[in-house]
Amino acid sequence: MAQPRTNLISHVSDKGMETIEIMVHTAANIPLIENNLPFCFVTGQSKLSINSKDEVEKPNATVPIEGQFPVWNDILFVETLEENALDEELYILLIDESHNKNIAEFRIPWDWFTPFYQYHLELNINLGRKTSETLKLYVSLTRKPSALAQKEFKYYGLELLLTHFDNPVSQKLSLYAVARIVPNYLNYKNTFLKSAESSVMFNSIFFPSPAKNNFKAPSFSMEGRPQVTLATRASSIPIWNHSFMFTSKEEKDAMFNEKLDPAIVIEFFTFSKYNKMWSIKNLLGWCKIKLDQRCGNQLQEDVTMAGLRTEDMLIETDGSLVGQASKYLTAETILRMVPEKCPKKTLNLETPGSLSVLDSYFIFIIIRIKN
Repeated sequence: MAQPRTNLISHVSDKGMETIEIMVHTAANIPLIENNLPFCFVTGQSKLSINSKDEVEKPNATVPIEGQFPVWNDILFVETLEENALDEELYILLIDESHNKNIAEFRIPWDWFTPFYQYHLELNINLGRKTSETLKLYVSLTRKPSALAQKEFKYYGLELLLTHFDNPVSQKLSLYAVARIVPNYLNYKNTFLKSAESSVMFNSIFFPSPAKNNFKAPSFSMEGRPQVTLATRASSIPIWNHSFMFTSKEEKDAMFNEKLDPAIVIEFFTFSKYNKMWSIKNLLGWCKIKLDQRCGNQLQEDVTMAGLRTEDMLIETDGSLVGQASKYLTAETILRMVPEKCPKKTLNLETPGSLSVLDSYFIFIIIRIKN
């Protein structure tokens, strides 16, 4: 599995443009093609690009993979003009390369997507006589206009960069990371993190006639709004270099609110393949950065506006996850307030070593390994 193209992620589109970022995870029940295994790729297109046949500048297709249950673990970008957004449609196509054959097509009106909200979707389509099983495609989608939304106080949002584990583990792992801001960490931990069923579920959408109500962003709740990464390449040092952005009014209202117990929670899940269904599950552990007023004050100091990094952030374990040559494992993240309405770069481009260190008071990590 290739290392995801996270260096291509940006938080806003170019001026006058909109982008839908598509994380393509996996698919299930792709039918045989003339009694042969399919050799399929996924491509994302706008209605405008399909009609115009113009070349695109950013990657909009995965590599082809053989099998009825392929795992792409890739990211695509579909662009359109902002002025066309109300009339635009997103096309996601599953194509067999060997026969140049369109296997499945998913069409969704562009303006059904709430900007800056990450959807986790199971796209379903019945191919009729071709197979008795419903074809399923699992994707995470984010619509990104050219500017962030409402400004709160001195900032438009909070950016978090998850980099890597600092030292090697004794086994090669492929891990997803899921980040969210929760308004009450203690309630969230007791209700979800301690549950053996903790996961990120993918909402089922049925084609060719999806319902608009299925794309309405849910109300902000104690679960927050999870944002996922792609799975890391299997390695003794998992590397993400993935930048998250929290911009919704509800998330910003929760941050640094002394009446609540807000925190950023980063959860780590093992990579898994399709088995009757698919989700991001098998929680190994999580980390928490407390977002109280003292953290907010430190983040908003002039000398720390470029970001604050965590240092030697401890990963606790019951012994199933151990270092190759060290007793403890540590991980690294970077946080920064975003004062720009149209940020043109992400924390991926910053040099962590030059940043100040976030006070250790705010950092706590637990890793739980299931037997």
